[in-house]
Amino acid sequence: DRTVIAGTCWTWANECYSRAGFQSDRYIAYRSSHGGPYVNADEIRPGDWLYFVNHSYRNIGHSGIFVYWVDKSRRIGVVLSYPGLNKPEPGRYRKYLLSNVYYITRPGLK
Repeated sequence: DRTVIAGTCWTWANECYSRAGFQSDRYIAYRSSHGGPYVNADEIRPGDWLYFVNHSYRNIGHSGIFVYWVDKSRRIGVVLSYPGLNKPEPGRYRKYLLSNVYYITRPGLK
């Protein structure tokens, strides 16, 4: 509905999960750090909340909700995310290089 949830990318994704009914029904499917090791692409599922190295913006950490692979062999996928920095913008669909995914939160119970 293009609602603006200002804050960080984490704030936005957390609010999306909460509004979808997953306030506490979520679990960590993969845990590492910004420096790796990184998850295998086969482990990433639609609806996963990913933390990844954002190669398109200063190689900083970014998070968002994975939607689908555009080119799995090249690890390019569509992620629904918020740009952060308290910008007055809604979330957006954007292609990202997902070669360095280091954390996955998944909805539901393990």
